[in-house]
Amino acid sequence: MRKLAVLCVIVLFGCVFSLQASEVADVAKKERARRDALTHQGKTTKAFTNADVANIKSQLSFEVKSEPVPADKDDLAQATEATNAAAKELGQKVENEQANQQAEEQKQQLTQERNELEQKAKDAQETINQGGGYFTRNIGNQFQQKREAEEKIREIDGKLSEQKESENNEESPQ
Repeated sequence: MRKLAVLCVIVLFGCVFSLQASEVADVAKKERARRDALTHQGKTTKAFTNADVANIKSQLSFEVKSEPVPADKDDLAQATEATNAAAKELGQKVENEQANQQAEEQKQQLTQERNELEQKAKDAQETINQGGGYFTRNIGNQFQQKREAEEKIREIDGKLSEQKESENNEESPQ
């Protein structure tokens, strides 16, 4: 009996491996046919090596172009001031982007918290409507939970409206 079980397992594994081998062969044939079709169309493919990686420029990278160094001190001072001004401007842009991103994250968090509180108030109201006295020992807790959730919702609405007003104020001068 044991020999029969081992023989069945061996036959089963042999079938599985032979099926996988035929699938790999089919995929290789399709890839070969695709490459042949590309060569017939006149398109070529390129294989990149480690040596090629150093020559590839990323889309996110930037290239610094250096200008010739000014000959006299006045030109050097002007170039330094221009560089400092550009650096300040870039720093301000980065700070603005970070502030905008932080404001957006805060807005999303407040919106999510508001939705959760609305659901909590809705659940409390449903319990009250179902005759909360029968389902809970103290129906006053349901009213209190609903009232607290509604107060927090009003606070969040105030924060969201302040945030919206500040965004509108920032956009209008531009």
